Amino acid sequence: MHCALGKPDPFTLTEQADLRKAWLPGVSLRNARLNGANLAGVDLRAADLTGVDFEHLESIAGADFTHVQGLSDEMRSRLLSQPAQKLDTPHALTRRTTRASLKRLSK
Repeated sequence: MHCALGKPDPFTLTEQADLRKAWLPGVSLRNARLNGANLAGVDLRAADLTGVDFEHLESIAGADFTHVQGLSDEMRSRLLSQPAQKLDTPHALTRRTTRASLKRLSK
């Protein structure tokens, strides 16, 4: 897909994007729009999330964000505002909760 200026559109996932339990460590998701996606149990360790937009996520329960790069403070805060049930779910492999993985990003 290309925008009106002929440049490629950023990667976009629609409401139907189901990434549950996807293994994505180190992946580059620069400028991706993950609006409405289900990130439950996703392994995003050391992924590049520069410019990523998270809106209306279905779930982040058990997602591991340890050592992600480029996550803005605004997006981090948005993720940390999810319900405690989602934030306190451990990732199946790393056993780290979503909340703990996001707090490790603190400066």
